[in-house]
Amino acid sequence: MKKILISMVAALALLPVFTSCSNDDDNKPEKTAAQSVEANYAGGTYANCKYFQNYQPTENDTVFVKATQTADVATLSYTSATWGEFTFEAVKVTKQNDGSFTLAGEGKTLMPSMKGEPKEYAATFEGTVNDGKLVATFDVPAVMGGTTVLFNPADFKEVFEAAQNKDK
Repeated sequence: MKKILISMVAALALLPVFTSCSNDDDNKPEKTAAQSVEANYAGGTYANCKYFQNYQPTENDTVFVKATQTADVATLSYTSATWGEFTFEAVKVTKQNDGSFTLAGEGKTLMPSMKGEPKEYAATFEGTVNDGKLVATFDVPAVMGGTTVLFNPADFKEVFEAAQNKDK
């Protein structure tokens, strides 16, 4: 019995020899979903509504996404000479299994009006960030039977070139 007890004490004494220290890099906190998509995204836009399609294609617009203190929430802003100022204070950011991120939120826009002064409307936003590129839609239901501004749609280059050729 005494031999078993001595063997157990010896085994416990050797236990710290088999532990290892972790790498200092392991102590860095992992980025939150919102921090992972925080960036300025450049791209092209055009709009669709009940009365027109592929309207006013514009190059070099920018959408700004900024992480908040909440892990899965960001703020988002987009200002366009054509479509006005869009602001979203609580955009939900969700990491997908494929490594992309989906974003969605409700906010407002100050859109230019025919009467001169910008008018405020409710707006919704949905987008996906994949490989550092944002593809998104800004929906404004109360304007022209429902207006959707598309940011970086797959067919932007084709729509932009068609509009350029139409003007010639």
